[in-house]
Formats: sequence, structure tokens, C-alpha cells
Amino acid sequence: MADLETIGQFVAGPASAVFVCLLVMHKGYKLVVDTILPSYEKRLTDILEEGKKDRELFRTAIELMDRRFQGLEKSLGGLRKDVTDIEKELKGMKQ
Repeated sequence: MADLETIGQFVAGPASAVFVCLLVMHKGYKLVVDTILPSYEKRLTDILEEGKKDRELFRTAIELMDRRFQGLEKSLGGLRKDVTDIEKELKGMKQ
């Protein structure tokens, strides 16, 4: 049987280093899981909510632009008709 001094040296040396290493790894893991990951989850949720608001604003702006362009198209249609009528009148005057 191994004597007490040999066991003491083993426990105080390599075994304690392994134990300290495992303890540090465990505490680091707990820090990441309990603190850092929830803060990243909140940031990602905030970013997604911001993106949702931005998409809604873009959609509203595009709909407004579409309505304005439709009004312009109607106005241009009337102007085209007027220009065509004027051209016909000018051609009639030349003849």
C-alpha cells in the first residue's frame, strides 16, 4: 500500500491542478451560459424587432410612392392627350 506522503504529494500536485482546471472550466461555462448568452439573446431580439419596424416603414413608404406615381401617371395621361390634340391642330393649320 502506498504511504501517506506519496498520496499527499499526488493530491497536492497533479490531482489538485486537474481539479483547479476543471473548476475554472466549469465557472467559465456557467458565466457564458448564465450571463453572456442571455445578453446576446436580448440583443438579437432587439435587432429583429428593429428590423420588423424598418420593414413596416419601408412598406408604408413604397405604398405612398406607388400612390403618388399613379397620380402622376394620370396627370401625364391627360398631358399626352393635350399634346396630341395640339399636334393635330397644328397639322390642321399647316394644311
